Amino acid sequence: MLFTYVFFIVLFFAVLNSVCLHVICQDIPSSRHGQTSALVGNKLYFFGGYMPSGVFTDEVWYLNLSSSLNTETLLWYRDTRMLVVYFSGASCVSTIDKFSVFLVGGETYNSNSMTYNFSAPVYEFNSKASNWTTPIIIGFNSSFINRNTMQGVINNNSKIFIFGGYNSTNPNSKTVIYNDMNILDITTMNWLTLTQSDDIPSCIAYTATLLSDGRIIYIGGIKYGPLSAQNSAPSPPSPVRPGNTTFLTRDIQAPAPININNEGNIIAPIISGLSYIDMNKILIFDTTTYAWSNKTIIGDSLIGRIGHSIVLTQNGNIILYGGSIVNLTTSDTTSILSELAVLNTISWTWSILNVSKTNAPPPLTYHSATLYENYMIISFGQTSSLPFEDSNKIYILNTLTYTWVIMSNFTSNLTTPTNQTQTSLTSIVGISVGIGLLILIGVFSFIIFLLRKRRLPKPIPTPGSISK
Repeated sequence: MLFTYVFFIVLFFAVLNSVCLHVICQDIPSSRHGQTSALVGNKLYFFGGYMPSGVFTDEVWYLNLSSSLNTETLLWYRDTRMLVVYFSGASCVSTIDKFSVFLVGGETYNSNSMTYNFSAPVYEFNSKASNWTTPIIIGFNSSFINRNTMQGVINNNSKIFIFGGYNSTNPNSKTVIYNDMNILDITTMNWLTLTQSDDIPSCIAYTATLLSDGRIIYIGGIKYGPLSAQNSAPSPPSPVRPGNTTFLTRDIQAPAPININNEGNIIAPIISGLSYIDMNKILIFDTTTYAWSNKTIIGDSLIGRIGHSIVLTQNGNIILYGGSIVNLTTSDTTSILSELAVLNTISWTWSILNVSKTNAPPPLTYHSATLYENYMIISFGQTSSLPFEDSNKIYILNTLTYTWVIMSNFTSNLTTPTNQTQTSLTSIVGISVGIGLLILIGVFSFIIFLLRKRRLPKPIPTPGSISK
């Protein structure tokens, strides 16, 4: 009888342990940087990226922002993988149907090899159907293939604007840093390339923010001199990549950039003529008139940087976080920043904020930042170069109080995800606890039954009765 008791008790704890492991061991994305992100309704998507293990990835993940977000109990969802391995591109959400995401440019690689993929300049993701397509582009500028290290915005007329960028993969191109403006009209899929005058610098690793009046604000990054002097320009620094790498399933090892001179010969990556863009002197592009202008920013002085993030708040302010500084000669990262600053777009004044470090992110570069309601959500990013480390953490800034918080309560009444590959955490915990309680009740009920049975008096045989 004792053996029976022990057996059921052991069985109970084994099942309970299995249930707890199911709750704890949720599928989460690996650390990464250089991913592309997009907010579609209440889903915050992340596409591709580069991992410290030395691989690019074609993974697609998203978070559900329908009610609240707790950075300590995040529930991640996988979605359909990309058609290519993807890094450092631009993403824009369709202003027509509100659920399609256009990924433009970026370093793209074949999923089963170490070779560059030149098959498509634009990929379209249907977040409702969870499928990928490659739209046919009319009038495409072939030099844009694999253009990366730039950002894009989309205006109310459904035109995507992407300025400059960097291409180290096209041996037929004499320029590796560009100053052209490329425009994709997603209503017609017509591509237009605007050639700029020589006084517009070639730029990479900046941020692009579309204001409500249709002007694009370009902040930070690296620039190269006049276009006429750019034919022999060397490649710019890229995010740090470790030397010894390994393969992961459907992810590929990062090949080193190849720099080609005018004669088609490989040249050493000696950086010359590059400089940081002054954070207090910004470029502005008008999407209505296609005219450029400059703006001098007053207030606090910010050091030039790359890999920073920016969001536009509901009151029109621009919030900046992080970034990094690299040696423009060796491409080595010298420092990663944790600076939080606000640009007032009415007075055009920078203010560096001195806020509490409680719940704050570490120094980050090549991370993502998204505004949802009044919260700035910072995701992933590189945290250090020596040793090379990335993050898979999420951090939340309340933009009304400028405080870092663990949990945000959202008020938007939006549709919840329909293509989930995981059960909600609440449901998992509820089901797990319910199963555990049922097993517990069953085990103890059975034990009580056996004990009661043992205590029942045995019948006394009498004459004429049959003893059992």
